[in-house]
Amino acid sequence: MAETVAANAHRKVRRIGSIYEPLKLSILQRDDEPLWEKLDRFYSSVKATILNYQSPTTGLFPVKTCSTCKEAKVRDSLYCAAGAWSLALAYRRIDDDMGRTHELEHSAIKCMRGILYCYMRQADKHVVMESPAVGVCAQAD
Repeated sequence: MAETVAANAHRKVRRIGSIYEPLKLSILQRDDEPLWEKLDRFYSSVKATILNYQSPTTGLFPVKTCSTCKEAKVRDSLYCAAGAWSLALAYRRIDDDMGRTHELEHSAIKCMRGILYCYMRQADKHVVMESPAVGVCAQAD
């Protein structure tokens, strides 16, 4: 019993290491402050950990946050776009957003367009894949 608890705790520790530096939830949860201040803190966290790394040309988010990394995965980009879109919806509920709703929505839209563009560039591989051939495959990343 003790071995399984230790093994589960070890798995959880390994999962914490993310490329987008994880935020401590205790910092983000305060009950005594107004809604707009909470949203501003969430916005500053999203801006620092997600939006600053979006590619200006494709709109996709990198796998690693180092300056030399040029790879992007669809899954990571979808999660980043969903985070930006959900914060934009929260800002839309309040009126005084200082243009942040527009920035967050367009960041998510640009990411989704980048994913669609990458899939469209691989359309010829999908047509070829209907007939089985060795060495022809579409990239999901």
